[in-house]
Amino acid sequence: MAVADDVREALGQTLPDFSDRSGISHDEQEVGMERFSFGDDVAFVPRGDLLDGVKMAPLTQPFQEGALVQAAIFRFEPGGLIRRHPGTYPQILAVLEGSGEVSGANGVDEPIGAGEAVFLHEGEEHAVKSEAGLTALIIEGESLDRFRGHPTAPSA
Repeated sequence: MAVADDVREALGQTLPDFSDRSGISHDEQEVGMERFSFGDDVAFVPRGDLLDGVKMAPLTQPFQEGALVQAAIFRFEPGGLIRRHPGTYPQILAVLEGSGEVSGANGVDEPIGAGEAVFLHEGEEHAVKSEAGLTALIIEGESLDRFRGHPTAPSA
């Protein structure tokens, strides 16, 4: 039984046919999953003075190489910080582990911890710091927006 059929059966739903125009289903095509690391072995300290006690491990190609969205894992050592600066594009900072403080346009430090995220608008001044250390996923891109909930059906 094909994977799509397994999913249909498990959900008790009819899912779309995942065939492309060639008539070959995605189950039959060679899919090239690529495993890569974002651990300390590939993390580095970017040039410049914006980061102090913070390493980053890129997950995507940078904007300079044509990427529409850029994502990276940022690891803050205890006492690490990203100095106040304006965002080039809209940005999501999602804390994966640890805790710290983040400030947006108003400059007020607010606590943030694992399982929480902030959305920063294009051009918004912001900073991040952590006394205890934290790991965050930062995603940015020109058309990026945060999830704002599922659309609701109009009432009858």
